[in-house]
Amino acid sequence: MGAANTLQNTYAAQAPKVAAMADQFGGVTNDLLARYTSGDPTVTAANDYVQNTLGSDPTNNPYLESMISQTNDNVRNQLQASMGTRGLTGSSDYYGLIGKGLAQNETGLRYADYDRSMDRKAQAAGMAGGVAAGQYIPLASALSTGGFATGAPMDAALRNAAGVGGLLGGYTSQTGTQKQSGGFLGDLLLSGLGAAGAYFGGRG
Repeated sequence: MGAANTLQNTYAAQAPKVAAMADQFGGVTNDLLARYTSGDPTVTAANDYVQNTLGSDPTNNPYLESMISQTNDNVRNQLQASMGTRGLTGSSDYYGLIGKGLAQNETGLRYADYDRSMDRKAQAAGMAGGVAAGQYIPLASALSTGGFATGAPMDAALRNAAGVGGLLGGYTSQTGTQKQSGGFLGDLLLSGLGAAGAYFGGRG
């Protein structure tokens, strides 16, 4: 009984703290649910990026034409300088080589830009699953904190009841048996009455 009383007193002292902590976690749960409902700005921005990248046209680079024009000028100047030193300026070979050099430069730039665009699409596709799952992180956390908030007081009460029951279960059983049998004095009295009856019965 002493151990049971100690356990009960400990539970009574800690129960308010458990309730206060449960209330705090309940508040956190509400915040997480609000974040899930309104949407996290970072997750929303990542989701927008993934969708825009996957839906974009890989051939539509507004800066590509300007890049081609600038590099074509450099290619033309280099070829003109190279052929001028060999006396090919103004010949049919001159124009053919210039045209070929410009075509190779433009094709290379367009292919490289297309390849980079497709790489970005592949990366965005790989990110899509994580971004989609990220939207539900606040909800999963809310379920976890909500479970603690609602279960902690009950769990503490059940553990206290189990502890007290384990300590007093045997004691209750023993006292119940004693009450049914009459205890030591009752057993002694019954034994005495039995002996007396046998004695007087023998004399008769």
